[in-house]
Amino acid sequence: MYAVLAAAALAGYVVLPVGALRDGVYQGVALLGTVAVLAGVFLRRPLRRAPWWWIAAGMAVWQTGDAIVFRDTWIRHVEPFPSVADAFYVVSYLVLAVGFTLLLRGRKAGRDREGLLDSATFTISLGLLSWVFLVRPTFESSAGGLLERLVTMAYPLGDVLLAGLLVRLLTMRGARAAAFWLLAAAVAALLVADATFQVIALNGLPGERLIGTAWLCGYLLLGAAALHPSMRRLSEPVLESAPVFTRLRMATLTVASLVAPGVLAAQLLAGGRIDGWAVVLSSAALFLLVVARMAGLLNRIQEQAGELAAMARTDALTGL
Repeated sequence: MYAVLAAAALAGYVVLPVGALRDGVYQGVALLGTVAVLAGVFLRRPLRRAPWWWIAAGMAVWQTGDAIVFRDTWIRHVEPFPSVADAFYVVSYLVLAVGFTLLLRGRKAGRDREGLLDSATFTISLGLLSWVFLVRPTFESSAGGLLERLVTMAYPLGDVLLAGLLVRLLTMRGARAAAFWLLAAAVAALLVADATFQVIALNGLPGERLIGTAWLCGYLLLGAAALHPSMRRLSEPVLESAPVFTRLRMATLTVASLVAPGVLAAQLLAGGRIDGWAVVLSSAALFLLVVARMAGLLNRIQEQAGELAAMARTDALTGL
């Protein structure tokens, strides 16, 4: 029922022309996603409800900012920046981050040093890309005062925060139920929408309808994740198991480690400005993380080798 209603509401937003009616439909579709999250908490009764309350609160705070923008645009006919809406938007990043952090803590039953190092590697690489292509250009192109520049920078920094939490969720051990993938897809949709909006705003390109659709997909997917029966498993601690270092993870870690030199090479070839300190600091951090990751793998291999040697010298039946 929810899927049909969400698809119909989203289609209505897509086909409507630009105007107050379409923006009003946008508000309604976004609210549908928040209501679905709240309904999912009551219907599925997860072991830990606090993460979902925070996620719903973050969505509500963001939509409050949307409502303020709607009022300014269609009732007051002004477009102030920064405005009260920006305060709500920035706060929503923090509220959502609290929700996802609580969800991650609930899933972690023990130490996951490898997953934490991997997520930190990916996050630093994403942070460097965000700085080079979004944060610094946005800060430098802003013609306003310091407050306007800081508010403008807060959005990509908030995206890096959510992206880091998404990567941590994906690298954490545990079952991958339907609600897990719906939640991951929701965060990814919101991040893509945010990043696209910032690129469009920076370069003066069109694409408002596409961005709005991506944002709504994120809201609706969050609602779908909360309503799915498997959402209860997202709040349950993950049983301890030996980490598996797959070829896919090895490949993605390799790509993440090469982001810093790749950015430097691209800037040298383009002949433009070089973000020297950003590349230096991120390269150093990535190098230390990779060394720590390899040290952990070597220690685990040595422990396993010792256990195998002890088993080879010991009779399993008598213990001699």
